[in-house]
Parts: sequence; structure tokens; C-alpha cells
Amino acid sequence: MNGNQPVLASALGEKGVRDPFAVRFPEVVKFYLVATGLKINGGKS
Repeated sequence: MNGNQPVLASALGEKGVRDPFAVRFPEVVKFYLVATGLKINGGKS
């Protein structure tokens, strides 16, 4: 899918999300992605 490249990419924070959820709005033929920001408290290790 997508040439094995990310479909969505973040330029802010830790550059990651958790708990992603896609919401479909059929009346406007759109999808929205809702997710929680990834915060690594105290470092990356």
C-alpha cells in the first residue's frame, strides 16, 4: 500500500499517535482520523 511509505506523517511532537480511530461520514463521503497524541514521558528509552 502506498509504495510501502506512510499514508499520514506528523511533523510535530514525538511524530506518533496512539489509539487511532477512523470515523466515517457517509453523507459527505469523507473519513476523519481521530487519535491520541503520543507522549513519551521522561525520554525515549
